[in-house]
This record gives sequence, C-alpha cells and structure tokens, in this order.
Amino acid sequence: MFGTPYRLWPHLGRLRYPVMFYLLVISFMLACALSVNDRRVYIGAALFYLSGLFVARQRFVFPEKINAMPGLPLYYLDQYLIASSVW
Repeated sequence: MFGTPYRLWPHLGRLRYPVMFYLLVISFMLACALSVNDRRVYIGAALFYLSGLFVARQRFVFPEKINAMPGLPLYYLDQYLIASSVW
C-alpha cells in the first residue's frame, strides 16, 4: 500500500523514530478498537489509521494537495463514528 512504513522510512529523515512510534500507537489503537463490540468504533479506528497514512504520504512522500484531500474528510468521518458510539 502507498503509506506502509517501509515506503515511508526513506523519506522521514530525522523524524523516522517519532513517526514510527506514532504508527505503533495508532496500530495499537486499531487493535484495541477491534475488540469493541460496536462497528462504529472499529470502522472509525480503521478510517483514522487510513487518514493518518494519507497525511504521512502527503507530508513525507509525495507533497501535492491531491494527496491531502482524502485525509481530512476521512478524519472527520472517523471522529464522528467514534464519538457517535458513546451515545
């Protein structure tokens, strides 16, 4: 996939370890979300992970606005899904 850590690694420079730590944290969040018995939570977590990959691709690999466009709508949708699971 376009945003895997292996494809990001050569482009990260001095931010390699903070970005990899962030990927580890959101991967753990995604794994925890899969244990919740609410579809909105794990779909929201998966969309959050995906939006993060779009942002990383835009920021580090291919910095064009077209790459940033899917990230923000996905982010708002995932936040809505996760927040709506509280009600």
